[in-house]
Amino acid sequence: MERISICLQVPKYLKKVLLVKFGEKYQAKENHWFGILVINILQRKSDSKYHFRKENNDECFCFTISYEKARKKGFSISENKMKSIVRSIDRNFREEMYYHAVLNHINYSIDYKISIENFLDSYDITEDELPYETLRKDFNRNKTQIIKKISG
Repeated sequence: MERISICLQVPKYLKKVLLVKFGEKYQAKENHWFGILVINILQRKSDSKYHFRKENNDECFCFTISYEKARKKGFSISENKMKSIVRSIDRNFREEMYYHAVLNHINYSIDYKISIENFLDSYDITEDELPYETLRKDFNRNKTQIIKKISG
């Protein structure tokens, strides 16, 4: 079956996350959250603007879609939609990490910092790629809300 390759410009730490979760040869399908997300933002080439600027720390995470899906949906992603999908992936990653930290604290009395650092280590994300201080501030803004959701 023929496939079309598509690349997303993502920060280095998100590329590491995506590679761990999906591997190097991910085929986007509509039976998985990431596949649904990327397939639904695809558009035909004539509909998109092509003024992409590669950010300094950006890398490419490539995936494939079937030729048939590309024929129906298109195979290009506009700059605005690409930024939107990267924000969605980042938000999903952070929420997962923060829930992990809160649950570890509630269930096992593990310090939030240790849980967050262990979570980052599991993806081999370094302090230079995603500073702990940035995450700490974001976590503190969201912690109370997460605790309320978990407590019901």
